[in-house]
Amino acid sequence: MTKSFLISDLIIKQWKKEVGKLLSEDQWKRTAVLLSFILIIFTAGGAGYSITQTLLSMFLQGDERSLVLLVFSMFINTSIFSFLLYVIFKTMTPEQDRLHIQLSWFPVSSFEKQTGYFIPFLGVITLLVMSFMGILLIPGLLFEGIGILFILFFFLGLTVQSLFIVSIVHGAYQLAYFITSRLRFPFPKHISLLLIMLAGIAAGFQSIQTDKIIGAYEAFTYDLFYMTAPFFLIYDNLLSVMTVNLHIIAGVVIAGLFSPILAMLLPVPVKEQKKWKLLSSIPMPRNKFGAVMSKELKTQARNEDNILMFLVVLILLGAAGFFFELHNAVFLLYILAGITGLSGLNSYGNDHHLFKLYNLYSLNAGKILLAKLAALWSFSIAQFSVYALFFIGAGAGIMQWMICLLILINANLLLFIAGTIIPMNRNSPLTGMISFSCLLIVLVPLLFIMNSVLTAAAASVLITFAVLLEAALFAGAYHSVKWRLSSEPL
Repeated sequence: MTKSFLISDLIIKQWKKEVGKLLSEDQWKRTAVLLSFILIIFTAGGAGYSITQTLLSMFLQGDERSLVLLVFSMFINTSIFSFLLYVIFKTMTPEQDRLHIQLSWFPVSSFEKQTGYFIPFLGVITLLVMSFMGILLIPGLLFEGIGILFILFFFLGLTVQSLFIVSIVHGAYQLAYFITSRLRFPFPKHISLLLIMLAGIAAGFQSIQTDKIIGAYEAFTYDLFYMTAPFFLIYDNLLSVMTVNLHIIAGVVIAGLFSPILAMLLPVPVKEQKKWKLLSSIPMPRNKFGAVMSKELKTQARNEDNILMFLVVLILLGAAGFFFELHNAVFLLYILAGITGLSGLNSYGNDHHLFKLYNLYSLNAGKILLAKLAALWSFSIAQFSVYALFFIGAGAGIMQWMICLLILINANLLLFIAGTIIPMNRNSPLTGMISFSCLLIVLVPLLFIMNSVLTAAAASVLITFAVLLEAALFAGAYHSVKWRLSSEPL
């Protein structure tokens, strides 16, 4: 395990290096970033309190049953966040990067490499989930007069639950990857992700049934999504009327935490990525703008992760359309519009080595940005148009489709900025996860703030805010590209 910890340390140092490039050695810049972050967190805490105060007040001032149900619901939320972040991060993490290839030349086993990668992966997901839950719950718990010790034990329980869920999901993923690889299925990573997504969705629907949660107050149901909750309930003496076997729970939790370790012992060959040649019939334009746009569009269309994520979404939509009524699920269109922007995260990382060439040909930041965005938006619109076929007759009006277009445009912009500041590429292990994490750390608190402030704002204020937001996003994208150009001199 010593080698695994050394690999984890190397990955964390690589993350620090990428963040250090952003902050440089400028003490004023570091101070400004730190103060801005603290301000956002505290403001988001207030916004989070305004969102959850009614719910917390109702449960905390009720009887013992109400408190137990609150605990179960928060453990379920923690599990859902952990599962979603695992799937998102695993999707954007390449199976091989430069460090992985370099380690193959040293006496490091596959198990040690996988464990070394999994430790920081697990840590980042858990920290993010606890940050989200903290913003939502801690202000409300403090204002309701809940003691610090209670809050500490409560979040300790949530942390264990997050670790438990991520461990189980990773163990299941490793097992599925091993089986699909042995059966020589194509694209084992994406088939494995699809399988755990389907299993997770099915388990989630079972867990959130109201009757089941209420019944667990008297007879615990041993559901994975709140499996560790009884250990916290011991602290506040809330197990008096519950029929539960703590030995079974302890056994399941220990087995779950160790499941990824056992699964990573399975020998899994890493396959070379399949080379796609989509859009090869499109000639390369002679003008600079067209060349950059064509290069970006072809790169995104040939990216294996983009293609297979598109297919996974289609399969999930097909399954959802078979089991559920999608004609009333217009909100899913908004989610799908946002998902199409994920390709913006790897835009800079795909061709960062070309930025010296852009300098050589005197391409300015504005032209590069517009060419890349034009390609990204075209690629996203093409994907979204296919997704929208599942929602024919959904009752979406012109306004809903315009909102989808705005979400698509801004999702690409946001993720492009994040991926340019902290690039996602094969040279830096798991940096795509850190890039997305930094975006979430800033974006989620801002969403809480916006939800509290803008819901009561006048139409003129909303329009002004939207214009300023678009201007800020374009300015951020422009300056991020300009910064990268200046850091790649001839």
